[in-house]
Amino acid sequence: MKRWAILKKHVNNVVKYPCNTGWERKITSVKVVRYELPRIICALTEVGEGCTDSKSAADVSGINRSIFSFEFILITIIWFEVLSRANPVSKVLQSTDMIIDIAVAQLDSLVSFMKDFRNTGFTKCLDSAKEVALQLTHGSNALFDKWQIDCRRLTRRPRFFEEDPVQSTTDTSSPQKKFEVEVFNNMIDNFISSTEGRFQALKTFHFNFKLLFHVMDEKYMSQLLENDIQALCLKVAKAVGFEETDGLELFEEVKSFSTLPNKEDFLKKHNACDTLVSCNLTSALAALKYLVEAKVVECYPNFYVALRTFLTIPVTVASAERSFSKLKLIKTFLRSTMSQSKLSPLAVISIEKDIGRAISYDDLIADFAQKKARRFSVC
Repeated sequence: MKRWAILKKHVNNVVKYPCNTGWERKITSVKVVRYELPRIICALTEVGEGCTDSKSAADVSGINRSIFSFEFILITIIWFEVLSRANPVSKVLQSTDMIIDIAVAQLDSLVSFMKDFRNTGFTKCLDSAKEVALQLTHGSNALFDKWQIDCRRLTRRPRFFEEDPVQSTTDTSSPQKKFEVEVFNNMIDNFISSTEGRFQALKTFHFNFKLLFHVMDEKYMSQLLENDIQALCLKVAKAVGFEETDGLELFEEVKSFSTLPNKEDFLKKHNACDTLVSCNLTSALAALKYLVEAKVVECYPNFYVALRTFLTIPVTVASAERSFSKLKLIKTFLRSTMSQSKLSPLAVISIEKDIGRAISYDDLIADFAQKKARRFSVC
């Protein structure tokens, strides 16, 4: 408790342990170190001065030595810039009412930013790291000079015939350029490749079902030519598993669907009461509900199947990851002996918390008491 009091005295925000999966937790932990590193070092210095045992003093000294370096400051600033840009996109992808149009646009914007950041971001991060280092050393360039000396190491390479031995062991590149090529570029390239590879399925899904995202938007549909609509319908048919003839029938059904009346009144009606439709007026869910309420499903069989398939394809794993995260919160060390029959209902209640909060507990208690009551009429 004494160490915690010292940390709270110097640091305004709580220093958190980074999480391997949660982007929000990662940026929270890095943000404190990014903006409050001088205060953290002051807290560590005070803790080290008050240590009575040698092990604690050695641990504090090791931590202080690790973070009191220019390389640590520079990597922290780079990582914070990357996480600051990736965190909003992560929130969009994890939202329960995610709109794939917006998600794909956000992913493309993130990749484009990272490519620009790879070319121009290192200089900005280096200048920011120099400012933080000057704060730690009270205006001295000791940290930056030490980092340059550490980076300027002799590197050996194979010597060619009749080459001077001195030239084969001399590294002429600057420390900044060496760090940029070996660390910064490698970090950004890994981030870009993993982002593009992980969400390639989402982009393919958006490419195949692009027509169904705007099927209720009369303005968008009126701007398309018949050849464009036919090509989009054939993509949807191929993704769903239709034959080519079914794809042509789907094209005719989509053309006929665009001429159906009262779609604007239907959208206005559901825009006020249905949050799923109000989040995206051009969604396929609105078209599916329109077909059901207008009782014209039998007239558009291929279109109806395509909409149902489109709406049931799982394009993210955020819900599954959220379920496992809830299980970690429910089955703690004190509940290690909990059986599956009790764990599953608690997980469902925790995951569907919006429905659980809307339930009246008084009615449930009264219903339970009535069913378990042992009183009965004698007469």
